[in-house]
Amino acid sequence: MIRRPCLIAVLTAFLVISGASPSPAQTAPMASAGQPSDIFRAHWPAFRNALLSGNNEQLAALTRVPLEVRGVDDSTPIRKIAKDQLALVIDQVLSQDSGTSLRERVTNRTLVERLSDIDRTTRAVSMTDKVSRVGPFQFQKMGPGWKLVRVYLEED
Repeated sequence: MIRRPCLIAVLTAFLVISGASPSPAQTAPMASAGQPSDIFRAHWPAFRNALLSGNNEQLAALTRVPLEVRGVDDSTPIRKIAKDQLALVIDQVLSQDSGTSLRERVTNRTLVERLSDIDRTTRAVSMTDKVSRVGPFQFQKMGPGWKLVRVYLEED
């Protein structure tokens, strides 16, 4: 059995070693100018405009085809859709509930309309240097830009 003073010394040493000097990643701001997430943030308006305007050609240019379609349950097999099915699937995704509000039904279209600007603190947004997600839309860094690579769709 370890005596209390010894246990306290061991725990204090552990805390000092594990938490005294934060790594640069822990002290760096989440999203500052020049960060990879800013590149996605700059990409978002073009994708958002293509979605809201129904510009299928522009949307296809911003999408990796075949596009992966996942269900909300991980056990649902991934489907891959061709360019000719893109508009139909995107319309289905936009009409579904975003799940961002308990008080009102907020469709994914409304979510996209409300997100004219995004950052890492925006609700329903997740950004890293390689993969970013806005609601049901998942993007991947590909070459100099970003492409829509996956959507999440509730199957009826």
